Amino acid sequence: MKTTIQCVPSRLEYAKGIFKDFKDIIYHVDENYTGCFNSFKEMLDIPFENYRLHLQDDIIITDNLHENLDYLEQIMVREKIDILSLYANPRKANKEAHARGETIVRLNPFLMMQGVVFSKRFVEILKEEVDASRQTKYDDTFVGDVCKKRKIKAFCHIPSLVQHNLTIKSEIGNANNPNNRKGLFFNKEFFTI
Repeated sequence: MKTTIQCVPSRLEYAKGIFKDFKDIIYHVDENYTGCFNSFKEMLDIPFENYRLHLQDDIIITDNLHENLDYLEQIMVREKIDILSLYANPRKANKEAHARGETIVRLNPFLMMQGVVFSKRFVEILKEEVDASRQTKYDDTFVGDVCKKRKIKAFCHIPSLVQHNLTIKSEIGNANNPNNRKGLFFNKEFFTI
């Protein structure tokens, strides 16, 4: 699975340290700080085969995420998923799903781009929609809009396999509110299969 990192120059070294164990990886550096939507728009043209893992530069990940990309791809194939967020926000519905033992939960609406696996089919749909979008600032809003317009179901993995690094300041002015930016049941040493 191709892994792409969306980053800004000031975080490139941090990102290279976090993602050093990933194999097929591309760092897309927004040299001119054009913003997350414009950077994401450019990344739609990065070639890949079936699935692409999209990661942002201000996250922490489970220690062995790089070893479990096949597992994530198998889930997407088996469940016919086009978009799988590796971040589960601490919503009541996600907590209830976790209590029932569920690991793949429907997201409605789609939120959060910290770590997401996209199918090739979904990226092609995003490319079809990007020029017509009225969104100019937020990549996650754009992806959510496309899911809604095209009636594509988005899912998340519980427990979270990524979350924001709360010691890194947001480049787009988001508050470092740990209640909103901390993944549900995230454990850096834990990956469930």
